[in-house]
Amino acid sequence: MQKVMTKSIIKELEQSQCMFFWSKKWIFQNSLINSSDAWAITKQVYFRNVRKHRALAFALPYIVIEVPLLEQSTRARILLSYAADITLMIGAMDHFIKVEKGINAWLERPDKTWNRQSLASVCGRILNTGIIADEIALLRYHEPYHKKLAGQWEVLE
Repeated sequence: MQKVMTKSIIKELEQSQCMFFWSKKWIFQNSLINSSDAWAITKQVYFRNVRKHRALAFALPYIVIEVPLLEQSTRARILLSYAADITLMIGAMDHFIKVEKGINAWLERPDKTWNRQSLASVCGRILNTGIIADEIALLRYHEPYHKKLAGQWEVLE
């Protein structure tokens, strides 16, 4: 996989409403960092506003947070969607929770003091664990320009 430049996501999240989604089914052995495929849940949810697509569609940016867990070297994936206005998110959140059974959602509003440790702390509360094995990874998927090409995951700071 090609090495990509990293950019700061914390500044982008500042003063946004952040909606974290998590399901107990989202525990994986492998990281998305080494993959060129979209995570199946992001394909199902289809987080872009495409009217022709019959799946759930809404126009909110999202990132995937991979949290390394101590037990059996696994990783939990948390989906984070964000927008400046909570009213933009309500319908999408409600629909996603109905479509994906067993999903939980948390709402946070980061302030100027937020950093990676703050984000890791929120992830720890979501997962109901005080111990995270290593540093969290923040990832954004970039769709390929053509269906025969591979997409790629961008590592964010």
